[in-house]
Amino acid sequence: MKSPRLTRLLASYARHPWRARIEQVLADEAIEMVFQPIVALATGERVGFEALARFPSVPGERPDAWFRNAAKVGLADELELLAVRTALAELSRLPAACFISINLSPSVLGNPRLLDLIDNAEADRVILELTEHAVVEDYHVFGAAVTPLRERGIGLAVDDAGAGYASLRHILNLRPGLIKLDMSLTRDIHTDPARRALASGLQGFAVSLGAQVVAEGIESQAELEELRDIGIELGQGYLLGKPAPLERSTAWGASAA
Repeated sequence: MKSPRLTRLLASYARHPWRARIEQVLADEAIEMVFQPIVALATGERVGFEALARFPSVPGERPDAWFRNAAKVGLADELELLAVRTALAELSRLPAACFISINLSPSVLGNPRLLDLIDNAEADRVILELTEHAVVEDYHVFGAAVTPLRERGIGLAVDDAGAGYASLRHILNLRPGLIKLDMSLTRDIHTDPARRALASGLQGFAVSLGAQVVAEGIESQAELEELRDIGIELGQGYLLGKPAPLERSTAWGASAA
């Protein structure tokens, strides 16, 4: 028998204006993925692509609103798993040497259904990103939940590094293979000694962990050259390629070299 509190909560979910829209997307599998290149800064070679979900929307409506509202109505896992399945379906069409990275919340990273999706993919070409904004209540429990993924060869990344304290906790406790430098540190790094020092420190920290840093949000050649001078190996941003459907993204000519 449902408690009165649970009954009220389920009723509020049913009344939420986004619920019908999200349920329709799930029923129609109406997610499209765009891909942004991740390149080696020294050569301009594409080494991977970040998969980003896009939804049927009205002007000005951001994709993250879908995931945020899905969480409010109890459909977050279903929507994220659909995004994963849609992204993985494109993996065979990427260049053979490239990986695909996908953003996920902690609850989905620990969801057994994710393992079923990964089992049908080339696991060693898949990297799952945990954002700075994701809350991990217990790293021991979470670490145990992601162990089966790592045993299958899945890579783990921490997104938005440097944006706040949580990303550093994620890095210390999860030891990811990729650390994604937040674009707030990349922006104008060539003119800001403080940003340069912090990015350099994170690069040295990553090396000590055996990880690589991906600098996000690179928009100018001056930023790229400063990051390359620091020793950061990988990057993404509008200078290197905008998010686009797979055919356009894989054809993009990176200009890092």
